[in-house]
Amino acid sequence: MAVRDLVLPFIHANGKKHQYGCAGMVGPCHLTTWEHEALRFVHREPFDPFGMRAAPQNGAARPLVTHTNSLPFGLDVWRSGRMLNLAWDETSIVVFSFRLGVWEAEALALTGRDAD
Repeated sequence: MAVRDLVLPFIHANGKKHQYGCAGMVGPCHLTTWEHEALRFVHREPFDPFGMRAAPQNGAARPLVTHTNSLPFGLDVWRSGRMLNLAWDETSIVVFSFRLGVWEAEALALTGRDAD
């Protein structure tokens, strides 16, 4: 979660936003992608053309609609394969996959933080 909370501002500041379409029960969403050297970050968030979502709090914004079997926000980190795949809403977070590796220190170094 530390990686998510620290890299999301950098993804939004440096990344490219793409409308993706629909992602299952989540509905319409945007993908913001950012590549830095060997790392690739992909952040998924609900498409919110009218600004109906509340401001982000602790890295997770309020979804327009919450479904019990899907989480509207997601983050994937790639470095020669998917290293991290997680999803969340305002009350839950699910880590689908996580691989230890140098990518953690590299991602945190982008934010000026050290891996602890």
